[in-house]
This record gives sequence, structure tokens and C-alpha cells, in this order.
Amino acid sequence: MIAKLNIVSTLAALVLFLFPWLDIQCSAKSFATQSGIQTVYGGASPVKDHSSSQAQIRIDLDKKHRKENVDPSYLAGIALLAVIGAVVFAFRNFILGKKPDAVGILCAVAPIPLVIQMIVGFPIRSGLAEAMAQDAGSTRSNDSFEQVGNEMAKVFLEQIQVRYLPVFYLELLALGIPTLVFANSLLDRMKKKDMPDPDVPIY
Repeated sequence: MIAKLNIVSTLAALVLFLFPWLDIQCSAKSFATQSGIQTVYGGASPVKDHSSSQAQIRIDLDKKHRKENVDPSYLAGIALLAVIGAVVFAFRNFILGKKPDAVGILCAVAPIPLVIQMIVGFPIRSGLAEAMAQDAGSTRSNDSFEQVGNEMAKVFLEQIQVRYLPVFYLELLALGIPTLVFANSLLDRMKKKDMPDPDVPIY
């Protein structure tokens, strides 16, 4: 039962990497999304909209893509490797009947880099800032208003917000299930270890 639960949970965690995690907004309107996989290699999916301000951000995003893509999240890459390892061990344990300790450990490790990345912020926001600053600097390189353009880009960037979509939290939940199972089994083993052996007489 536990082996099957681990397979379902780890596979779900892996599949959820394919769905959008981040909704990048400007003035409370979406202009791009990032899936879990896209955060790893620095991709993004622009959202169709006719707003001129959001269109300009999409242009900057496209420029960033043509140069080197949006900055990747190495922490998300670590989490992805941990999830892949958990899937492999989940199937291995199911086939060979091994203890699910490795699956639980990997699923406990995987959310740590994601939470850290969530705290410090995903790189797409800083990548857009760089693209906008470079665009402002290149268009005004010989202009006395170059500094003004850079300041305008900074002010405009302050309107950009990154919202975490429900799929991101589902990812953490999927990883939390094998972690709880492992923690519960670990506590049971510790309790059994502390209990006196009934075959040993107590004087």
C-alpha cells in the first residue's frame, strides 16, 4: 500500500513540473507564465493580451529569450533531480519490496530548494529587469535622458508581480505525502526501539 502511494505521489510531483507554477503580472494582469520545467531552464510562455504596457514587457521577454533565455533556477533543478530520483526509487521499492526510506528522504529534500527559491524570488523577475534596463540603455545610449529611461524601467518593474499558482502548492503537497509516510514509519521504529523486549525478564 505504501509503495503504491509513493509511486502515485512521486509521479504526480514529476508531472506537476509540466504545468504553470508562476503567473507574472503587471498591474494585476497576466502577461507570462512559467511551468516548473521552464523555471529550470529559463523558459517562459507569454500570455496573449492587447495591453501596450504588457506588450512591451513581452517584447523585453522575447529579447531576453533570443539572447540567453530568462535566468534559470538552479534550486528548481535540484528539486527536479530529487523528484526524478524519488520516482526511480519508488518503482524500485515496489518491484523489489525494499523499504521506502530513500523515497521519503528525497521527497523531504526536494521542497527545501523550492521553498528557498520562493523566499528569495524566482529569477524571471530579475531577468526581466535586466532586459528592460538593457533595452532602455541601448535606445538611449547617446541620449542625455538615458538615466531617466533607466529610472522609468525600474519604476515600471515595481509594478511586476510574481504570483504562485495552485499547481506550485500542489507540487509541495505531492512531495509532502511520502515525506509524512517516511516520518511516521521512522517514529514507529523509534518507539519500538525504546520499548522493552518482552522476552527479556525485568528484575
